[in-house]
Amino acid sequence: MERKIFRNAESREWSMKQEKVASMKRRSEHHDYTDRGIYMITLAVEGRRPLLGTLTGRADVTEGPEQPAVVLSPLGEKVRECWMNIARHYPQVEVMKLCVMPDHIHGVLFVHERLDCHLGAVIKGFKAGTHQAARELGLMAATAGGSAGGGSAGGGTATMSQCTETAVTERAAAERAVAEKAAAERAAAERAAAAGGTMAAAGAVPYTATALQSKTQARGTAQQPCARPQRAGGRLQQPGALWERGYHDRLLLHKGQLGRMLAYLEDNPRRLLLKRDHPGMFRPVEGIVVAGATMSAMGNLALLDAPLKLQLQCSRRLAPDEIEQRRQHFLNAGQQGAVVVSPSISPGERLITTACLEQRVPLIVLLLKGFPPFFKPEPRYLIACAEGRLLLLSPYPGRTRR
Repeated sequence: MERKIFRNAESREWSMKQEKVASMKRRSEHHDYTDRGIYMITLAVEGRRPLLGTLTGRADVTEGPEQPAVVLSPLGEKVRECWMNIARHYPQVEVMKLCVMPDHIHGVLFVHERLDCHLGAVIKGFKAGTHQAARELGLMAATAGGSAGGGSAGGGTATMSQCTETAVTERAAAERAVAEKAAAERAAAERAAAAGGTMAAAGAVPYTATALQSKTQARGTAQQPCARPQRAGGRLQQPGALWERGYHDRLLLHKGQLGRMLAYLEDNPRRLLLKRDHPGMFRPVEGIVVAGATMSAMGNLALLDAPLKLQLQCSRRLAPDEIEQRRQHFLNAGQQGAVVVSPSISPGERLITTACLEQRVPLIVLLLKGFPPFFKPEPRYLIACAEGRLLLLSPYPGRTRR
C-alpha cells in the first residue's frame, strides 16, 4: 500500500476525513478554495428525481424545435434564478454557465478575486435559496423554524441549510427525538403500572427495549444522516432534502479546458437522449473476463467475439510519416472487418483512434479510470457507443479526476 506523507497533523486529519467521502465529492487536497479559479460544479437532486425539467427533442436533430433541450419546471426556473443571482451575494464570483438537467445541474463559476469564505459556503447559500423556493412551490415540507412560504429565495433558510449540510446538527436532532420518544414511553408505562394494568395492555415498550432501540436508532442516524426522503402527494417530506449532500467540483486549470467544458455542457441534453435511446450500450457490465483478466465494460460486448482484432500501440518517438503509415494500415484493416484495440493514450494512438471513429471502424478502447457512478463516455466516443461500434474496457474501479 502506498505510504502517504503529510505536512502536519491537520493535513493527516483532513485526509482521513476525505477518505470517508464519496470520490466524486472530495475536495482537492492541494487547492485553496478561497483563491481565484474556474470551477465546474455539479449538484444532483436527492434520489435523482426529475424535478427540474423535462427532456425533449431528438438526438439526431441539431436545429429547430426538435433540437435536444430541457424544458424547465417551475422549480427548475427558480434554480436557474438562484444560480444566476450568486454574483449578487458574492461579487468576487462570476457565473459563466449553467446547464439544468431534469435531475441535476452543472454550472461554471469564475472566482476572479479571493473569497472571504470557502467555495463551499457559496454553494451552501445557493442550496438554501433553492430550498426556500421548493417550499414556496409546495415541493418540500416547511421546517420547524420556518414558514412554508414568504420571503425571497435564500432568505430565512439558515436553520434549514445547517440541517442539510451539517451531519452533527441532524444527528443531534434525531437523538433528541429518540430520547423524547423513550421518555414518553416510559411515562406511559409508569402510568399503566400505577393504574393496575400491564405494559402490554397499555401498548408500552419496556424500558430496556426502549433504551436499546434508542441507541440503535441514534447509531443508524449517525451512519446515514441524510436518509432518502419519502414522497407524499408529490412533496419531499424530509426538510432540507432537495439536493444530495455535498457537491462535485472540477478545477479548470489547463489551456482549452474551459472551451471544452462549455461545449460539453451545451451538448448535455443530446448525450442524455442518446443514452435513453440506447440504454443497453451505456450500462456498465461488471465481471467480464478478457484474456484471463476481470474487467468492467460499457458498449457493444459482441466486439469481443470478432475473429480479427488488431492491437494499436504507437510510441511517442514515432515520426509523423510513420504514424500516417499506421493510420492507413488500421483504416484499411477496419474496412475489411477488423476491430482495432487500443488504450488511446499517446498522441499517435489518439490520432488513429479518432480517424477510426470518423471512418466508422469498430473500436475496443482500454480505460485507466473505470466507470464511476453516472459515467458518460467522452463526446468523441458517444455516437460510436450508441451505434454499437465501440466497447470500453477497464480493469480498474471507477474513480473521478480532480
